[in-house]
Amino acid sequence: YDNSPIGQILIYERTEDDKWHTAFWISNKYQSAGYASEALSALTETLSFKFWAGAATWNEASNRVLISCGFKNIGKIENGYICRGKKIPIYEYEKV
Repeated sequence: YDNSPIGQILIYERTEDDKWHTAFWISNKYQSAGYASEALSALTETLSFKFWAGAATWNEASNRVLISCGFKNIGKIENGYICRGKKIPIYEYEKV
């Protein structure tokens, strides 16, 4: 082990929509090993909040993680995120 993080998961409260927003990433070296699903499931099962998450429409892995953790797709936002200076579409999810 090299003591570097395998990834990160975070939550933050957004009072304007009464939901907790969550985001995650996993280092390339550790992807496809179930770590994102494990961390997100643990987080959402431990805390009884309304959660919101977004994932780029092209990011199939993150979209699969969200669905497998019980998040429901509630729509698409055409200009959801800014990545490298460009607006990209996202799918938005919620878990109650």
